[in-house]
Amino acid sequence: MIISILTKMTQGQAFAWFDDLAPVLPCELSGIWRGEEILTGHPMDGMLSAADWFGKFFRNPQDVDPLLFSKNNGATFSGNPGLLPLETFMLLPRPLIKTLFSIVSPFLHTKKGRARLYLREYRGKYTTIMQYDQKPIIDVFARISNDKILGLCDVEWVAEMGYFFTLTKE
Repeated sequence: MIISILTKMTQGQAFAWFDDLAPVLPCELSGIWRGEEILTGHPMDGMLSAADWFGKFFRNPQDVDPLLFSKNNGATFSGNPGLLPLETFMLLPRPLIKTLFSIVSPFLHTKKGRARLYLREYRGKYTTIMQYDQKPIIDVFARISNDKILGLCDVEWVAEMGYFFTLTKE
C-alpha cells in the first residue's frame, strides 16, 4: 500500500499502512526526530500538538527522551512522562490542554531518558518498540523512508486503538 503522508485517516487505514511498512532496527534510531500526529479518531488525537510536542530524542537504545516539547522561545525540553496525567489529559478539550500544559511544563523537565528501545514482534513483524519506563505505553516503529518513520503508540488503557504519528529525522 502506498500512502502519501496525511494528517488524517481512519484507524483501519493507519493499521494497514503500518502493516505494509518495513521494520526499523534500534540502531537506526539516533538523534532528534520531529513528530507529527496523524488524526485517526484515537482519544489522544490532538493532545500532544496542544502541548507543543516536538518529537523524540534517541541517544542510544537504553537512553531515550520519549517526549520533547517546544518552548515559546523555540528551544526544546525533555518532559517526564511519569509526571503527565495522560489518562486525564485525553478527556480534556484541546485548548484547555494547551493552557494547563503551559502552566505545568516548568515542573515536567527531566535530564534523564525515560524510555528504552527493544526489538520485538508486533502485529506479525519484528521491529523496534520503545517502552516507556513509567507508563504502560509502547511506541512501535515502521520505516516510511530513510529519514521518516511511522509510529504507533499502543496505550494500555486504549488497547483496541492505536495513536499514530510520524517522526522525521532532524
